[in-house]
Parts: sequence; structure tokens; C-alpha cells
Amino acid sequence: MARTEESKQDLKRAAILRVASGQFSRKPFHEVKLDDIATAAKVGKGTLYLYFQSKDELYTEMVRDGFNELIEQLRQIEPTTKAWPTLKLAVEQVTKWAYENSHFFDMRTVGPATNQSAMRKVRRELGQLIQKIIERGNETGEFHDDMPALTAQFVPAMARSAVVHGPKDLDANATAAHILKVISAAVRKGSR
Repeated sequence: MARTEESKQDLKRAAILRVASGQFSRKPFHEVKLDDIATAAKVGKGTLYLYFQSKDELYTEMVRDGFNELIEQLRQIEPTTKAWPTLKLAVEQVTKWAYENSHFFDMRTVGPATNQSAMRKVRRELGQLIQKIIERGNETGEFHDDMPALTAQFVPAMARSAVVHGPKDLDANATAAHILKVISAAVRKGSR
């Protein structure tokens, strides 16, 4: 019985986050109202506060869940014998995710320090997954990158910058191709 109640709570939380994601994808952060989220999620506003203490926390949890989804996708990438195809797939997935979740980049500061700490943790994990691919390329001699941890941070940063500041006529595929071109020139042997 306790598991069923827990499962219902998880489903309700997920429904609230899904509705919130839709709201934040259509409106800037400051225009999204908790009342609108509660109405669309078919819950009372008080129910929102059972799951999230504030709009900042709701937003942070939504973004963190989104990043965790991306991290899980990257974990599923099967390494090939060559590091470049693996890195290519990772860049494509990060870029596609950035385009599909562009509303995550609208807000600059979120919630209290504990939430920022949680966000740093998922960003660090995302970077570490990409870093491992680059380090494998270094080990096999395919790459020459003296700073794989830094290069790994460039991938999501470039995808984010392209979504926020880049030409609006580019899609995720064109953006990923350009990011790969830039990274290739920097890390692949013989591309200098």
C-alpha cells in the first residue's frame, strides 16, 4: 500500500513538472504563475507546495530532471572502437537536448544555494561523461587534448550559446555539425 501511495506521488510530481515545462517553454520565467501550473496540472496550488517550496525550486527541479534525462541518454551511448564517433553522438545528443529544452536557459539564477549545488552536481556529471570520451581518444592516440576536463565543458556551453545567442535559422543538426567542426580542429590529431 505504501508503494502505491509513493507511486501516485511520483506520478503527480512528474505531471506537475511536465506541465511546468510546457509553461516555461512558452513564457519567460517571470510570467509563469504557479496558479496556472496548478490549474493545468489539475491540482490545487497547495498541492504544488507539498512538492516544491517555491517557483524557483519547481524550476530548478524541472531543469535538474531534464539534465538527468540527458545524462542518462549519454550513459546509454555504446563506445565504439574509435572515440570520434562516440564524441560525435554525444555532441549531437547534447545539442538536440539544448534545442528541445531551450526554456531551461531563460533564467540566470535559480533558488537557494542548495539548489545551485544540486545543479552544479548534474553539470559536473554531464562534463565528466564527455571528458571520459575525450580521455579515451587521448589514450587511443586519436585525440591530442591537454585539457579534456575543460574541453568537455565547452560542449554543453557551445550548445547553450547557440540556442540563446546563435542565428535563429539554424537547427540542432547544423549546430551540432559546427560544434563538431570546432572541436575536431582543437582535439583531433592531424587537424592542426
